[in-house]
Amino acid sequence: MKIISIYDGEYFAGESPLPLLCEIEGSVTPYGREPFGILEEAEKVLEMCEERYGAARPSGDCMTVVVARKVGNDVMPVVRLDIHARNGTARASIQTYDFPSWNAEPTTYAPDDDAVTILRKVIAAL
Repeated sequence: MKIISIYDGEYFAGESPLPLLCEIEGSVTPYGREPFGILEEAEKVLEMCEERYGAARPSGDCMTVVVARKVGNDVMPVVRLDIHARNGTARASIQTYDFPSWNAEPTTYAPDDDAVTILRKVIAAL
């Protein structure tokens, strides 16, 4: 099971917690192929969510996203994305807990896209 938590704003260590825009729990299992990677599965879960539900838009230019694995009652953060979205262009810095961080190529989004849609577009462009 994956938990995708989308927070409104940019996280800085030592600051108060960010407001939660939405939290999505789900998993997708492929048939006849290797299991999805963590971000590929997150994209599929976001796709399903995007088709059925609306989500809030960020109040500013930044979102912090944590993708975690949930096994039983244990939740382990696996990937953090710091997304800066402004004027139709989204840029992301990705941090995993077992590899160095990297910056993704910019991707475009529409002015009326919500947090889930912007995140899905960023992950799809990776």
